[in-house]
Amino acid sequence: MIESICDENEVIEQNIASTGLKGTDYAGLPVDESIADFRERVAHYEATYQTLDENGVESSHSWIKIVNFKRFIINNIRGYLPSRIVQFVSHLHTKNHVFYLCRHGQSEYNVKGKIGGDSGLSGEGDKFARALADFADKNIIIDHDGLFGPKSNIVPVRLWTSTMRRTRETAKYLRHDKIHIAYHGDDVDGRSQDWIQLRPRAWPNLDELFAGVCDGMTYAEIEELFPEEFARRQKNKLAYRYPRGESYIDVIHRLDPILLEMERHREPLLIIAHQGILRLIYAYFLGYPREKAPFISIPIHTIIKLRPAVYSCEEERFELLKTTHDDGQAEPPSH
Repeated sequence: MIESICDENEVIEQNIASTGLKGTDYAGLPVDESIADFRERVAHYEATYQTLDENGVESSHSWIKIVNFKRFIINNIRGYLPSRIVQFVSHLHTKNHVFYLCRHGQSEYNVKGKIGGDSGLSGEGDKFARALADFADKNIIIDHDGLFGPKSNIVPVRLWTSTMRRTRETAKYLRHDKIHIAYHGDDVDGRSQDWIQLRPRAWPNLDELFAGVCDGMTYAEIEELFPEEFARRQKNKLAYRYPRGESYIDVIHRLDPILLEMERHREPLLIIAHQGILRLIYAYFLGYPREKAPFISIPIHTIIKLRPAVYSCEEERFELLKTTHDDGQAEPPSH
């Protein structure tokens, strides 16, 4: 069992504002009527509610109690899956999330139509890196929507890349200004610190799906040299594993700690990674089944802004550069 207790008025009001009471109970109702009804329900529940293990009856059961997302009480949890649930729940919070996802700029291998490798950026890719830095200065580090405080304030932002050369080169023009931030709310009132904007953190978990013996080949070369492997991949792209390489399912497992960290952090986050990686991250937050993830389009030289909410995930796209060449990632016809 999982119990979430929230009795702080500030948090309750924030939850009402952030959800907009978009549940099915309030479909079609005016906002003021929905809020009034919701508050009546809260008052009724407060009068009759009994918390877990209030009388020691559930002391032998397995449960997690969350109090205002500050205290986590774990009782009689054993085993792999229950422990994983504890790990996931302990990373959650009710603050606003904003993620910016983008592929690396066009690489030298993209131009040649090759997959994998560790090539640097092409001239076109370098143009995108400069455009990304300008976009970050004008949009990412400035809170235009007032999600994290007063509108137009500068906010602390995180930057993650893979360890591969093309993602690190895409980030090379981003500015790393030092700002001073003060934390307010929850249990951190009065705490402050210096923050380096967009301090790069390179994650091996964000490296592109490894194509094994096919790394550095074009799809045409793979079809010619390994026709059986090519056919197997077309048949089941999700589960297909390149010889001595990875499958999408393998990558799902190594992205697990990345997704937990994304759930945990409260600052806006810019991720510069690869098409296969971003497909899976995008599918996770948009709620796509994993079978569809390998076919999601993640355009090159485009920023995808995601804002997860209670019942949805808002999405916005910004094309920073018109690409004059093929990005080299065109899939075989059936894909």
